[in-house]
This record gives sequence, structure tokens and C-alpha cells, in this order.
Amino acid sequence: MPDLIVSHVPSDTAWAHWLAHEFERCGRYVSLYCFDSGKRTSATEGPDERGAHIVLLLSPALVMIIQDITPAWSRRQRVTPIVVESIPDADTSGTLDLSEFTEQSARQAVHEHFDVTTVDGPRVSRLFGRDRPGYPPDLAPSWRVGPRPAGPVRLGELEQRLPDTAERVTRVVVNGPGTILTEYAHRHARSYARCWSIDGNLAELVSAQLTELRLGQGGDDGDGTGLLLVHNVADATQVQDPEDGTWHLLIATAGPCEPTVDATAPLGSAGRHLIALLKALAPAPVPVRMLTAGAAATPSDVATVLTTPDTTDTLLSELMAAGLLRHRPGFVELTTDGRCNPEPAATGWASNLVALAIDTMDQRDAALEEWLAVLPHAMACLTASANPAPATIADYLDGWERGVIQQPPLTRALSIAVNVTCEAGAPGLGVRLARRLLSLATREGASSEKAQIDALVLLAGALRVDGRLSEACAVVARAERVAAVPVGQSDRSYPLTPPHLLLEKAQVLHESGDDEKALAALDELFQLTAVGLPCPPDLRDRAKCFHAGLRLRHATSLMAAGRSTEAAAEAHDVANQARRLGATNLLVDALRVHGLSRAADQDFDTALRVLAEALRMAEHDDVSYADYVQCEYELADVFHRAGRLSEAADLLTARVAAWRDDTGSLPALLRFNTANLLAAVEQLRNRPRLAIAALRVALACVEPADADAVPVDGHVRLALSSLYMRTGEPWEAAAVVRPASNRLAGDAAYTELFADLEIARARGMHAVGDPSASAVVDETVRAARQALGPDDPRLAPLLWRVVDLLLTMNRARQAWRYADDGVRLSPDDSPERAAALDNLGRVLVAVGRPERALPAAEEAVRMARVHLGDDHIDVGVRRFNLAQVYGLIGRGDDAVREMTEVVRIDTLFYGSDHKEVARDLQALEALRSWARRRP
Repeated sequence: MPDLIVSHVPSDTAWAHWLAHEFERCGRYVSLYCFDSGKRTSATEGPDERGAHIVLLLSPALVMIIQDITPAWSRRQRVTPIVVESIPDADTSGTLDLSEFTEQSARQAVHEHFDVTTVDGPRVSRLFGRDRPGYPPDLAPSWRVGPRPAGPVRLGELEQRLPDTAERVTRVVVNGPGTILTEYAHRHARSYARCWSIDGNLAELVSAQLTELRLGQGGDDGDGTGLLLVHNVADATQVQDPEDGTWHLLIATAGPCEPTVDATAPLGSAGRHLIALLKALAPAPVPVRMLTAGAAATPSDVATVLTTPDTTDTLLSELMAAGLLRHRPGFVELTTDGRCNPEPAATGWASNLVALAIDTMDQRDAALEEWLAVLPHAMACLTASANPAPATIADYLDGWERGVIQQPPLTRALSIAVNVTCEAGAPGLGVRLARRLLSLATREGASSEKAQIDALVLLAGALRVDGRLSEACAVVARAERVAAVPVGQSDRSYPLTPPHLLLEKAQVLHESGDDEKALAALDELFQLTAVGLPCPPDLRDRAKCFHAGLRLRHATSLMAAGRSTEAAAEAHDVANQARRLGATNLLVDALRVHGLSRAADQDFDTALRVLAEALRMAEHDDVSYADYVQCEYELADVFHRAGRLSEAADLLTARVAAWRDDTGSLPALLRFNTANLLAAVEQLRNRPRLAIAALRVALACVEPADADAVPVDGHVRLALSSLYMRTGEPWEAAAVVRPASNRLAGDAAYTELFADLEIARARGMHAVGDPSASAVVDETVRAARQALGPDDPRLAPLLWRVVDLLLTMNRARQAWRYADDGVRLSPDDSPERAAALDNLGRVLVAVGRPERALPAAEEAVRMARVHLGDDHIDVGVRRFNLAQVYGLIGRGDDAVREMTEVVRIDTLFYGSDHKEVARDLQALEALRSWARRRP
């Protein structure tokens, strides 16, 4: 006789089956009663309970056929209603409402409401056998493809519609377990060019897995459509589309269901145990290497089978033949035919397996793809509170050979997992794992001081990688306090700070900005190892490389401070140390700093020799392509500074040609610097069209949407405008600056740059005969005054440029308005005031008042000579304009004297064969002839 009767209408059968199965798992004897949906009835006319407890499933479908429900609840104490679908306008207060619950919360609510708990024993249901009914809300998941509205879907509909979509990335989102999606993938994997599965249970690892997906596409057929499954994602909108190629992206907010092992399937005990173990590891694919590595962690029959790859493949083949596994190169994963509910013992096996597998994969240098597949299992298994205490790998395997079950090497597994998660770009997970390791080392009864220090060092490292430096410093200090325990109370051989703690301390101090203390910590490490403190060779070499890196950082700061001779000596020593250590990257960096320091001292021959050696060393496989190109750029820059322009141009032109069609291979800043330097070299070689081409490449490297790139974009466009004016293309000169000035209009932070862009545009407009150019100038000055204020000194240099432009446009009267303001806003008795007075003199000459221009021109020359010296090129410009004034007012001898000084200054600056000197000589001869003709 049943003690529970689940009563329902036909449309709620799935709910009835799920609840009945849950009650059976709790040891209750259950039967089902289905109301006839064809006639109206009463809750009292249901099953003949005769003392049984009736569970009545409430939904709108039940309301339509049952009369007078509410009185029935009150009249019959043995009826417990459960709402499985919300009922509009119905009073369901006081009832158990499961309509909005997830499966886990629904199960917990049922257990609490009926005061039942799951009992141990075989999982064979009287009603359902080995099948486990699915949770009803998950059986009709909500999904959408492209613009279709969300709604229930069956596998056949997905198979029919998905292949016909034309978008680059088609997203299918299932709110619940991805049973349908996984089944679709298993059926149609062969029709896709590439397949990939990601476990999103650990959100921190999703981006790393997507990155690995992008990097791993090189061996795939990129011409076809790819299939990407992402399980266990709390928020599907956070999953980014794959960057390249065409994809069907299937996303589920829970894991896929596991297979149900049919009792009649031709599987031995090993196969059944392995399926139970894989259930505990679902849903992510499991590397076959992981299974082989964890053989000793499984029951004996599975361990025997998994001892060698051949027997492993045989077992996997049997399971695939039975339809329970799917195998792809290097991985196995479960097919889906039921609900995921692993046996308790399987979780223990999974913990042991993961612990062994992590260590084995570390020894075998596993690929990142394998690590990303294993880490979700590690987080699920290694952090379980029921995990046994740690042991060594050797003890564990020796115990199995003696027939004694040993505890898994959990400490070793956790240590490796911390480092792997940090390297995979998920230091937050590393911190969680390190805290779990620390809890093992400090648990009640644990007395290993060494284990505590090791765990604290790992935790400090994870915090450091995660950018939590203050916490990392505190953890290092805690580890130092532990290390200070007298040796008689310690399990360590030496009462000294361990080398790995000193190295981590140095790294934390360095990233906190205290390189001096970091060097002191490393010096202490070297002193202790010199007197016999044991230190693993790899750790000692890492410490030496880090010490050399800090010294190189110091050399770089010396070079930035102008102490280039000291910087060169320090970098030279570091380079020699890097050679002894075989540290290629460090050697390349040291040679670069040495060479650039020599160049700063004008020792170009040594600089070029050292940088050429750095470039040769950068060809090593250990050095990245970007670092190689950086070396090449710095060598070209020194060629440029040494005046060896052809060699600089050859290097830079070859590099730009190599990556201009492959813009993703180098950082944008490095591409910009390379192209920009090539433009500068070509300008010096008087090849403006080649300089324009180079600047166009540089401009393509700038992302205007990036706030930091806004001024860079503007300055490049200014340089392009100037070059277009040189090549006789004023329409291009005006057009190229317009996009930047439009972006900067109204932005007070870039007022001066905006003004320069608008002046360049007005210059180009005037050159093509556009009469509105002068209006653009007036509007530019007005906007600058409004943004900065009418008396801001920053307006002065802008007004000088405006006056110069208006004079070239023959708008002297308009220029006069701005020239007076330029003088007023310039600092007293300064080179800036000299430039403003010079401009005022030029304006007065242009409006026909040279007598009024004379005091301004003479004062401009005097100030320039005082502040710049007699040989400065700007002094030559001021004296040239003064000579013109003298000539106009009839003081020929004074004009000849000033022009003679102009010839001398320009000859010093340009050289005697320069065209500027030739023009100066012509002007001097004309003045002399004019002076001789005057009475």
C-alpha cells in the first residue's frame, strides 16, 4: 500500500514523475494518480487514499477540471497541494510553490516541507528503474536562433533550423541544462569544420578558454562553420562571440545531463566504475591522459584497465560502442541520456584522479587546452571539504602496490593548480585554491611548519598576480613570522628564511615599487645559499635572473634621468650575467639598454654594434616577434640619429611591408612608432610622398575610439597636412585634418590641438582659393578664447600662428587685431615676447606703417639675443625681419649689417650650400645695391 499518492493532470505528468522519483529516493512508497482531463471533478473525488498522504499538483490545467479546490484543502488534512505552475487570480498562500525554483532549490524545499531526507542504497527506482526523470522546467528549455522569439523547442526543430542560418555567429541559448544542445552536437559534430566545448562553471576561465580557442584554430579548416558549446554559464550575455570564422554558438545555463547506465548493457565492472567516475567529472571533456594518469586512484578493476594507453583505448571503445561515450582526439566526454547525479563514492574517485592527473600533466608539460579542461574538475574535486589529507606521490603509489589504500597527493595537486590558474589568466581561482591549501596546512593536528610556509608563499604569489599587493605583503610577513620559529619547534632543517619565501618577498616588493628592498631580499637569499642553505637550482637561477632584471630596471631609470654613462655600465654587467645564465630575453633587454645609453652619449658606433647584437639574439625562439621588431625599431632609430638615413629607411620599410597586411601580429603602438619613424626619416631624405605613405600607415594603427589615442591621431593628421602642402595638394591638406577637428570640437582639454588642426585646415582652404578660410580662423580664435578665457597665456602661441597664417593670406588688417593680443599675453622679457613683437612688426609693415614697426622689431632682436644667444636660428629670423624694416625706412647700412648677420647664422645652422643661405645672399646683395644707389 503506498504511503504517498501524487495526483496530477496529464499536462503535469513530468512534474509528477520528478516528485515521485524524489520521494522514492527518500525511502517513501509512491504511486501516481492522473485525473481524467475530459471531465470536471472534485479534489475529494480523486484517488482512494485510505490513509495515504495525497500530494496534489496545482496548475491552471488542474483548475479547469477540478471544482471547489480551496475548501477541499481545508476539509482534507491528508492533502498537500504543491503549485507547479502559477495560477492567475488564485489564493495559493500557505502552499508549497515550486513554479519558480531551480532543481536544487526545489529538491531542498520538498525535503524540508515533507521532512524527508535521501537514504543510502541502490539507485533503482520501483517506478522508473534506472531512468531518472528530468526536472520539468529544463525539459522544454527556452531558446532562440537569430531573431526568432524565445520558446520551447525540440531537437528536430533545432536540427531543421540551425543549419540554415546565415549570420557569422548564430547563438542558441538554453535556460537550463544543455541536454538538447549536447545531443545536437554529438549527432552533427562530423558536419562541422571544428568543434569545441567549454565549461563555464568557472567564469574566470571562460576568457582564457576562448583565447585558446582562437589560438588553436590554426590547424582547423577555417573555411567551414565551427560548433562551440558553452555549459554552466550564469549569464549568457557575458559569453563573447568567437573573433574569427563562422560559428554556431550553443550556450546553456547549466551542465549537460549524464548518461544512464543500462543494466543490460554489455559492460564489465570496470566500465561501470569508469562511467560513475566520469559522472563526477561531467560536463567538461576529460583528457584521456587524465584517465591514464589517475589509474591508481580508481577501484582496482578500473586501475588495471587504465594502466596502459592500449587497455584504456579498449575500454573507451567498448563504452563508445555502447553509446555512452564520445571520443575526440585526446578527450572523452559523456553522451546525454539522463540527469547528472553522481554516486558519492565516485566523487572520492574523482578527487584522487584529479590529484594524480594534475601532477602527471605537469611532468608531461600538458598543453593549455588540457589544463583548461582539467581545472574545472580540480576546483570541484580538490576543494571538497571531504577530501582526505595530503600524501606524496611516491607514498600513494607504493601503497597501492602493497594493497593499502593511500590518501591522494592533494597538496601537490593544489600547488600545481594554483600556478596553472595564475598562468591561465585566472589568479582569482589561484587565490581560492591557495587558501584551500593553507587551510589543509593549518588544520587542527597539522604541525608542518614547512607546509605552512609553502602554502603562504603560493597564496602570496596568487595575490600578487591578482594585483592585490597589500594583501600579498601581509601574507609574506605572516610567512616570515612562521619561518622565525626556532629550529627545535620546526620540521625544517635550517632556522633560516627559506629561499622561495625570499624570492616571493622580492617579487612582491618589486611590484609594490620598492626595488631597493627587493634587491636586499635577493642579496639575503644569495648570502644564505653561499653558506650552505639548500636551494633548488631552478629557484636559484630564477632568483639570479630576477636580480639581474631589477639591476636592468635600475639602469633604465638611470638612462631616463640623463645618467647614460652609468646606465651603460650597469646594463653591460647585466648582459654578461644574462649570458652566464643563458637567459636570452634578459640578454636582449640588457643589450638594448646598453646600446640606447651609448647612443645618448653620442657614441653611435658602439650603440649600433650593441643593438645589432641584440637584434641577432632576438632571432632566438624564446624571444617574441614583438620584441624582435622593437629591437629593429631601436636600431633604426639610432641609424636615424647618427645621420645614416638610408640604412634606417631600409630597415623600417622592410618591416612596414612585412606587417601592413597583417595588422594583428604586432601591438598597435609598436606599429605606429615604426611607421612614424619611417615618415620622419623620409622627410629628412626630402621624400615627402614616401613620408605621406608612412604616416598613412601610422594613422591606420591609431584607434580613434580610444581616448588616449585622440591627441596622437590629431598630431599625425597635422604632420600629414604639412606634407600635403609641400607636395602641392592643399585640398588633401585641408581634408585630412577635418575628422580630428570634428572629434575635438568643444573639448576644452584639447583646445590648443583643435586650434592647430583648424589653422592647418584654413591654410589648405586658402591655398585652393576658398574665401571662407579667414572666417575659419576667426571662429577658431573665438572658440579658443571661450574655452580658455580671453586672458589665458596659452592663447599667445596660438595667436602667433594665426598672425603668420593671416599674413600669408594678405589679411593684414585682420592679423593686426590678434598681433596686439599676442604681445599682451606673452611673458615679459622672454623668447615668447620676442616672437610676439616680431609678429607685430611684420603686421605693421604689411599695413604700410614701417616706422611704427621699428621699435617692435628692434626689441624682438634684443630679447632673442639675450635669451637665445647670437647664433640661434630664431635670432636669425628676427634679424632678417629687422633688416626689412630698416630697408623700408631708408636705413640701408643698418639693413646690410643685419642681413650680414643673418647669412652668418644660417650658414652655421644649415651649411653654406643650403638654399636658405642662397636666398639670404641674394637679399644681402640686393640691399647692398640699393644702399649704393641712395644719395
